[in-house]
Amino acid sequence: MVDTTVRTSAWKGRLVPTLIVAGVVSLLLSLLLGGFVVYQWVLASEATLASLVLFAFGIRDYRRDTRKSKWPPLLPLGVIGASGGAKSFYVATGKDTPLLVIVILLAGVVWFTVSSWKIMRARRRITT
Repeated sequence: MVDTTVRTSAWKGRLVPTLIVAGVVSLLLSLLLGGFVVYQWVLASEATLASLVLFAFGIRDYRRDTRKSKWPPLLPLGVIGASGGAKSFYVATGKDTPLLVIVILLAGVVWFTVSSWKIMRARRRITT
């Protein structure tokens, strides 16, 4: 009998780095072949898609155990990705970015920082 758990975890471990490399390559190619505007469209699309995935995983992890602190906090990263994607869409269309988008982006960064600090503090308290 073949142990499928080893193959499954190895597959999942290779998926994320592969997607990161594919995203970076597509950004570089869009910048080199299409210019800054095409680069902004690709960046906005990737950020929006990544934020949806982060929201889904963040909500799934939160629903499993609301008391367990996990790093990185996925919901704030989803907010950062979504607002960053929206900002890139505005840049790609040549319009000024609304103040609300910038405020949401900065609020996501603050939320991520505070959440990370709380998680790391709780982990230090458990290990000491």
